[in-house]
Amino acid sequence: AFRSLGFHVRSHTREVPLTGPVVVHGPAAIYHCYKVQVALDPSYGGQMDDFVVATRKFLKSLLHCCKSVTVVCEALEGPDNRLQTNLARGRDAMAHALSVGHAARLPLPLFASHTFYQIAESLGVELVRSDGELDAFSAALARERKCFLLSSDADFFIFETPGYVDTNLLEVNFGTAKKDPFVLAKVYDPARFAKHLQLPIDRLPLLGALLGCEYVTHEAVGRFQTALLAKQQPAAPAPAAAASATPAAASPAPAAAAVPAAPAASPLARSTSAAPAASSRPTPAAAPAPAPA
Repeated sequence: AFRSLGFHVRSHTREVPLTGPVVVHGPAAIYHCYKVQVALDPSYGGQMDDFVVATRKFLKSLLHCCKSVTVVCEALEGPDNRLQTNLARGRDAMAHALSVGHAARLPLPLFASHTFYQIAESLGVELVRSDGELDAFSAALARERKCFLLSSDADFFIFETPGYVDTNLLEVNFGTAKKDPFVLAKVYDPARFAKHLQLPIDRLPLLGALLGCEYVTHEAVGRFQTALLAKQQPAAPAPAAAASATPAAASPAPAAAAVPAAPAASPLARSTSAAPAASSRPTPAAAPAPAPA
């Protein structure tokens, strides 16, 4: 929703080390480990061995720094499951990548999610299955537990959370034999952003809808956006009022010494209140009297 305001939104972040409990958006973490952390190429058989190593390093670093890590998984059953949606998106992404010959746009391997969650469970990471829409559930869980939320979806800019961390901006140091790992994050504060906009924090979802999103069509908000842009344009200067044609109306009468001067009337009021005798128009001649019979 806030993709067009990404730079402005990110100016309301602060850089802090992650030291407390965190809630992690599962699909975003999987993408981070596969595409961002080591930039694997799914066109070469998936490179699952490298993905396993990257996942273990990432989760171990989080566990060392944050002590408590909760990963939210998508619901695979019920009316709110995203399985069919994800399969459809994967097929579309595969077709597009093959048509343009761009391997970087290929979808993640089929077993990437299963592998990630299996590794997380083996390391003692808490796995929570979402009860409904994944984004809203993740934000509600972070708000309930009063901890930061890690994801890479711009929609989280509008959710009320203690803080949102973009995984694309994480700085993860995996540590060495002599140095412990640490994770440096840029935390976005929705309350601070709402205060900057002079909006109640619960109005941020409405702002996201008015800016345009996948749930609201352009036709529904097009008139609002056009009117908003029109109001942001600088107003044209008003034309100067025309001077009165009569000298009497153009020059104000001198005020008496003993009586305070009355407030000056507007040029329009002075023009309309001028005496008819002061008019510069010629007086029409009287019609001649009829001759006697």
